[in-house]
Amino acid sequence: MSRITYFPHPVLATFLNNDYNSDCQFEIIHGERHENEERQIVIDNVFYELKSKSLKKLLDDKLAQVVCEVRCAATLFSDTFIINDAPKDIILKQNELRGTIEFDLKILLSENLKNFMFEDDTNETFYKNESFDLQKNDILAISNTKKFTFEPRNLPDAEIQAKEIFHCVPSSEIDEITYDIEKRGVFIYLPDKTNNNIYLEWQNLSSKPNLRNLLFNFPLVQRVLLRVLNEEINYSWTKAIKKDIDKHDLQKDNHKAIFKATQKIMNKKNKASFIRAAKEALNK
Repeated sequence: MSRITYFPHPVLATFLNNDYNSDCQFEIIHGERHENEERQIVIDNVFYELKSKSLKKLLDDKLAQVVCEVRCAATLFSDTFIINDAPKDIILKQNELRGTIEFDLKILLSENLKNFMFEDDTNETFYKNESFDLQKNDILAISNTKKFTFEPRNLPDAEIQAKEIFHCVPSSEIDEITYDIEKRGVFIYLPDKTNNNIYLEWQNLSSKPNLRNLLFNFPLVQRVLLRVLNEEINYSWTKAIKKDIDKHDLQKDNHKAIFKATQKIMNKKNKASFIRAAKEALNK
């Protein structure tokens, strides 16, 4: 059987379907993309899902490592970030990027290996009893590629494109609006049923953001402000809320001030750093 070869050894990648068994995969996973206070671009929690005994063993034995490569053709920017045993935030400078940015993961060999055999999950039709002399930094796997577009906006008065905190999520399992406050943010769950589609009503108000905020977000924003003031919650995203609390000099017993501050926060011409309007299904 003939095949097209890109590398002198097996590589796990979506465009190399014949190198590994069909149940093997290497995929990139990540959280949200946003800007930090220094106006750097942050890609949260970059990690991977790997299904390959051969490659997992190499990683466990520290004979290979996972790196994230970020590329921008418009600026010729390229950089790599090592992903160890836990998700990693990738931080990028605005002035190095423009247009389309791509990023993916690769598994690279950490040292030379002589007569190495991929014994567990490579395609036996091509690689049974085959051994390879591998060199340090040889590519062993390539993940799927993710893309986003970006135009530099590093101006003194530019509003930070903050990580979203309030999310609106449809649910066919509930009959009433519910919410959850957790490490990832504040989640508003709306019924999404044929005979009770509150989520559809929320969508239909997209052209009237102030009214939608008043109906769906206002009470929850107040509750979050109070819980932060009472030190009942403390997550990474509450830092932005504390800034608005300090800005409006809020005290936990002054409910009128909290009521007025909530209106100012939600009705800013530019969305406040911590209360961007809930987006459809986590903006996916």
